[in-house]
Amino acid sequence: MSKTSDKTRILYVITSSGIGGAEKQLYELVNRLDKDRFEPFVCSLKPLGGIGEMLKNEGIAIFSLDMPDVGGIRGMGVTMRSIYRLLMLTVSLSPHLIHTWLFRANQVGRFIGWVQDVPVVSSIRVQEVEKGYHHTCDGKTSFMVDHYTAVSDEVRDFTIQKSKLKPEKITTIVNGIDMTPFDITTPDAALAGQLGIQPGDRVLTTVGRLNRQKGLPVLLQAFKGVLDTVPEARLLVVGEGEELEPLKTMAREMGIEQRVLFPGLRRDIPAILARTEVFVLPSLWEGMPNAVLEAMATGRPVVATRVGGVSELMVEGETGVIVPPSDAPALQQAILAMLSNPEQARLMGEKGRERAMKHFDIRLTVRKTEELYRRVLKQRGVEV
Repeated sequence: MSKTSDKTRILYVITSSGIGGAEKQLYELVNRLDKDRFEPFVCSLKPLGGIGEMLKNEGIAIFSLDMPDVGGIRGMGVTMRSIYRLLMLTVSLSPHLIHTWLFRANQVGRFIGWVQDVPVVSSIRVQEVEKGYHHTCDGKTSFMVDHYTAVSDEVRDFTIQKSKLKPEKITTIVNGIDMTPFDITTPDAALAGQLGIQPGDRVLTTVGRLNRQKGLPVLLQAFKGVLDTVPEARLLVVGEGEELEPLKTMAREMGIEQRVLFPGLRRDIPAILARTEVFVLPSLWEGMPNAVLEAMATGRPVVATRVGGVSELMVEGETGVIVPPSDAPALQQAILAMLSNPEQARLMGEKGRERAMKHFDIRLTVRKTEELYRRVLKQRGVEV
């Protein structure tokens, strides 16, 4: 591959390129980089997913190492093969900087950067409360990393404490959003029919991977209590994941399956949010949840748990209500408060949209990231 370009080559290494919060942020960042100065390349450890295909369609150079999800001795062999393939790709592209995303890519990518003497930026996307070995690995390999980014101050402080990182090596750069797709004022009646929403339904929506992190059993418990007071309420649980069938079973056993809809993975989230009265995020832990940001961008009031960067996204009592995690009664009470006062909820939604526009525009995120690249490269003696 030709290396005659005078642009700064950035190799982004990410664990997967499916539909997820980190993947969406990578998509926005790569597409919005100053292309007069930066030339991006993307490498997904796993086979290309939805975001990977979108990047490909945008003309971004993207590669896949096709790493399968396997463990044990075979997993070690797969990892070694992927490390070798990434090494060869790095030699071929000769990047000025490697930016890694998500745990496995963070470990593999920083090792390659260290071996090749390429500066490395690693992104910390979540308050990892379950997998302690993540913190051990981050701490032990921190000498390979020039700088870290954290998606919120909460995540930054948590990671400094748990991974024993030097505070001066980690900078908060919050998630950003393109507001344009969320500027929808009229709900799509046809979409409501497709989803199974009936006229008169008061729609609550949650969006995300259906896994333990998202606290969805707590939401179902709260929703059952909501139905006792607001029987016309309807809950949309948008996404896919390993908890889909257990959640369906739980809803059936609770006798609320007729009021809970599981439309799967959707690409029309702005339109779904436009038909939503209240957005709910019941997560047990988070980083800086894009789903809350998207709801705010659509002008929807939010009920969310006090985890990760939620308190930095929202203003308590102004753009929504924040409750403790794993507290179904508190979640139920907050949702009912929203439904019982639609005018107040509407005003909260408007305040949320104003806040998203002012503080979480994707252009701010991209600008701060480019500034960090220049700073890291300058410390290495590379002027860009």
